[in-house]
Amino acid sequence: MLQQITQWFKDLAIAAFTALWDLVTDAAISIADLALGALANLIAAVPLPDFLTGGLQALFGNVGTDIAYMLNQAGFGPAVALYGAGWAFRLVRKFVTLFQW
Repeated sequence: MLQQITQWFKDLAIAAFTALWDLVTDAAISIADLALGALANLIAAVPLPDFLTGGLQALFGNVGTDIAYMLNQAGFGPAVALYGAGWAFRLVRKFVTLFQW
């Protein structure tokens, strides 16, 4: 009889600790969700600079001819294309491997 009572108290203590642990982890997740949501809203509230509203075409369209020639001779276009291809490969690899890498 005494062993059953002590086992019941032990199970009760374990269940109470488990419930308290679940409460603490849920509270931490809720606080993190609120903080990240506030950060996302803050970032979304920052307006784009005027020179970026037209995209990269408008940005590089306003560059002088001497700067455009220098960028062309330096291979800026192929470098940006290679960078974009690298990002595309990375994203495709992530999707194909189901985000395992």
